[in-house]
Amino acid sequence: MEKTFQTGSFSFRLRFPEELVLPADMEKFAVEKESTDYTYTITIVDILPEAEGELLVNRVDLQVFRNGEGLESRLIGVKGEERPYALYRETAQNHAQVFVGRWYLDGVAKYEVVFLSLLALERRLSERPCLILHCAYLEYQGKAMLFSAPSGTGKTTQAGLWEQYRGSRTVNGDKALLEYDGKAWTANGWPVCGTSEVCENKKLPVGCIVMLSQAKLNQAWRLRPAEAFTSLYGQITMNRWDREELVKNLDLLERLVGKVPIYHLACDISEDAVKTLEQELVRDSSEEAAAAAFLQKKCDAENGEKSMRLVDTRAYVGMLKELVEQGKEVRMVISGSSMAPFLIHGRDSIFFCAPERELRKGDIVFYERPGGQFVVHRICGVHGESYDLIGDGQTEIEHNVRREQIFARVTQVERKGKRLAPGSFWWGFFEKVWIRMIPLRPMGNRIYRLLQGKRPAHRENEREKT
Repeated sequence: MEKTFQTGSFSFRLRFPEELVLPADMEKFAVEKESTDYTYTITIVDILPEAEGELLVNRVDLQVFRNGEGLESRLIGVKGEERPYALYRETAQNHAQVFVGRWYLDGVAKYEVVFLSLLALERRLSERPCLILHCAYLEYQGKAMLFSAPSGTGKTTQAGLWEQYRGSRTVNGDKALLEYDGKAWTANGWPVCGTSEVCENKKLPVGCIVMLSQAKLNQAWRLRPAEAFTSLYGQITMNRWDREELVKNLDLLERLVGKVPIYHLACDISEDAVKTLEQELVRDSSEEAAAAAFLQKKCDAENGEKSMRLVDTRAYVGMLKELVEQGKEVRMVISGSSMAPFLIHGRDSIFFCAPERELRKGDIVFYERPGGQFVVHRICGVHGESYDLIGDGQTEIEHNVRREQIFARVTQVERKGKRLAPGSFWWGFFEKVWIRMIPLRPMGNRIYRLLQGKRPAHRENEREKT
C-alpha cells in the first residue's frame, strides 16, 4: 500500500504492507500529492537487519548509528524490553527503510508515539525552519495560543478552562509543529496527541506562547527573550546528541522568542486563571497598539525632514538599528532601572548613533543580546573585539559581548531635563569613579544620594512645579 501525508510544509510518502494498521490520527494528515519531500518504505520482518555506521548514541531504548555519507540508522526499542522492535535505516537523502518486528505489530498499531518513532520526523524537520513544541495548541480569536510546560503541570486543564469560559478550541493536546517563513511563525497540527485524544490538522498564525506553573495565586506576565528562551528550551523536541541539528534548533528558538510574545502564567484551575491571563494579553496588546500608532504618527509628521528621531521605547525595537545604520542620531526615553542612578526609568533620555571611534572603558553603548533583547549598559572592560558590560545600577558583569552586537554609542543624555555630554561633572563621575565601585555600589548609592543633596519629597515637588 502507499499513502501520502503532510504536516506543515513537509510531505512524505509511506509504502507499507496491508497488515500494518496506521494510527487513526495519522489518517487526518493524508493528502493527495504527486511529489513529496521524503519516502519511507516499511517492511515487516521476523529478524531485524544489522545497523550500519558508527555508534553515536547508546541508550536502552535507542541506538543511533551514522555512516561516512552522513546517513543514519536507528535501533528503536522500549525501556524494559530486551530487544528493539524496529530498525530505521536511511538509504539516500530522500529515502529510508523501516523494518518492524512482527512480534510488535500490535504495539505499533496501538500506540501513536511508537509508530511515529519509526519515521524519525524530528530529524527530517530539523533540516527545515521548524520546531516541534510540547504544548496544548488552542485556536483563540483566529490565532494559535500555545500552553507549554513539563508533563503533569496542567496544559490540558488550562486548555479546557479556555474552552469552557472563552469558547476556544483545542487543536492538539500534546504537540504543535511551529514553522517560520522568514517573517512570521505558524502553528500546525501534529499526528500525535498524547493522552488528550484531541488531534486536528490545522494551520494558524501563532498569537502567543504561555509557559505554565502551578500556584495558589494567579499571576501573568510577559517574559523577556532570555527568560523565554530558557523556559522553552526543555519543551522543544530535538536530538541533542547531534551538534549540527542542536545549533539549528537553538538559532530557530532565538528567532521564535524574538518574534512571538511569550508569557508566564502561574495559576490554579479556576476561571480566575483565564481572566488573569486574558487581562495581561489585552493590556500588552493595547500598549503595543498605542506604541505603533505613536510611532506611525511621528513618522508621518517628520517624513524624513530631520536627522534626529524621537522614538518611544516600546515602539522602536524593530526600527532602531535601521535608523542608526542610516546615519541618524536617535533619542530614546530610558526604560528599566539597570542604569540608575545615572539614568532613571521614564524620566531621562539618551542620544546615540553609530560608533564613530574605537570603543573604550566607560562608554555607554547600545547592543543586542543573542535572544533579541536590546540593552543600554556601560563598558567596564575591553578585550580586543569583546567587551565586559554592566549597568550603573548592577553589580554583576556581562562578559564576552562581541563588537558586532554593539550597534550604537551614547553621545549625550538628557538628565532631569538638562543635557549632559562627555566632560561634564556627572558624566565624568559615573564614567571614571562609579565604574570602579562595582562591589561597593550598594553603599555608593547611599553616598550618591548625599552628594545629590536629595530634598524632601514635598520640596522636590515644589521645585518641579516651578
